Order: sequence, then structure tokens, then C-alpha cells
Amino acid sequence: MIDALDHDLLRLLAQRLALVAEAAAYKHEHGLRIHDEERERAVLEDRRVHARALGLPEREIEAIFRLLLQVSRSHQGTLRADAPQN
Repeated sequence: MIDALDHDLLRLLAQRLALVAEAAAYKHEHGLRIHDEERERAVLEDRRVHARALGLPEREIEAIFRLLLQVSRSHQGTLRADAPQN
């Protein structure tokens, strides 16, 4: 059961990275920076609130989402580096 749930989580992470690619394209088209500290602070606060509501350990969930944000920034940087220069 845990293995199946972990596989579901991996599929969700793949979906998240696909959305990150869309965000990267938007940011590139509009000349926006990859790292948006204000947005990341808001995301982390929202996830802490949701974690608390679900009875999850806030600090550990925040650490997971900090890592997800780091992976997202890295992925966006890779996509930008691979994009053809106009």
C-alpha cells in the first residue's frame, strides 16, 4: 500500500514539474526572474497552514516544500538554458 502511494506521489511530482515548465515559459516570455522570493514565502506559509490543519509536522513539511521549490528553480534554469536564443 505504501509503495503504491509513493508511486502516486511520484506521478504528482511529475505533473508538478510539467506545470513548472509552463511557468518557466511564461517567466521567460515576460522577462521575469526564476526565483521569486515573495511568491516562495507565500507558498511556504500556505503549505505550513495546510500541514497544520492536517495534523502534519509543519517544519518537516516546510523542508519538503523548500526542496520542491529548489527542484523547481533548478528545472526552470535547465529549461531556460536549453531554450533557443532569439
